[in-house]
Amino acid sequence: MLQRLAWLGPEPIPESLMQVPVPGLDAADADPFGALAELESYSLVTRAADTPSFSVHRLVQEVTRRSQRDDPTHATLTEALRWINAAFVGDPQDVRNWPVLNPLAPHAQAVTAHADAAEIAQPTARLMNNAGLLLLAKALHAEAEPLMCRALAIDEASFGADHPRVAIRLNNLATLLQDTNRLPEAEPLMRRALAIDEASFGADHPNVAIRLSNLATLLQDTNRLQEAEPLVRRALAIDEASFGADHPSVAIDLNNLAQLLKATNRLREAEPLMRRALVIDEASFGADHPRVAIDLNNLARLLQDTNRLQEPSR
Repeated sequence: MLQRLAWLGPEPIPESLMQVPVPGLDAADADPFGALAELESYSLVTRAADTPSFSVHRLVQEVTRRSQRDDPTHATLTEALRWINAAFVGDPQDVRNWPVLNPLAPHAQAVTAHADAAEIAQPTARLMNNAGLLLLAKALHAEAEPLMCRALAIDEASFGADHPRVAIRLNNLATLLQDTNRLPEAEPLMRRALAIDEASFGADHPNVAIRLSNLATLLQDTNRLQEAEPLVRRALAIDEASFGADHPSVAIDLNNLAQLLKATNRLREAEPLMRRALVIDEASFGADHPRVAIDLNNLARLLQDTNRLQEPSR
């Protein structure tokens, strides 16, 4: 246990991690809380009094890592990497997952740095990417960018430049570049991701719809609305054919198209799309979901723009 913990960060470690089995180890023989209690009895870990967490002193971690430096297999480092990767689950861009992911984030960054230095490619890239997405969702762009760049480089080296996993990394990095107003840098990455997925899955695959929507948003941000519109409409057609007319992905496409129509002053065309997206999301997620709030806000803004200030958006 101490050898695995040595590869994590010095920040508090949530005790909930003890409930996550270490992939590749026999869970039947494991007693993580017993091991934690024994480490505490030797003052090798310090348990917090106010939260279910504990910490390992930096010097203890450093000495423990040095004791493993002659292991050519990097066994416990690999175990720690897979352990944090198994615990780091849920969409990082969904705030409802942050209570789980936030306390794990510094440990994800620490263990992936050690794993990358040891030239362990997987699941280093996946964990780097997801930690980067969490930071991106918090607008911590300077911290997120090196993780996303490195995840892309690892997967390009591991799978080749035209692999679908590379398309995901390209798309995520392009999103960060777009968020930081580096649109000329973002566009070629988005176009490359689109080309990879079209070649890998075919022109009518849902992954292609995602790439089309993202590229259309960038084109809209650079005021190329005529170029963006056919991409949005194609994404909508793909998702309707793939998932049916009432799927949440269709609602996203409807909202994207409605926003483009609104930007070109076609408010009458935009309104029924917004209302349809709202109906889909309420049916899919319930009336109190954050996506419903976005739909309501979009529709309310349109009503305001058409001087219907007293009209309810529901």
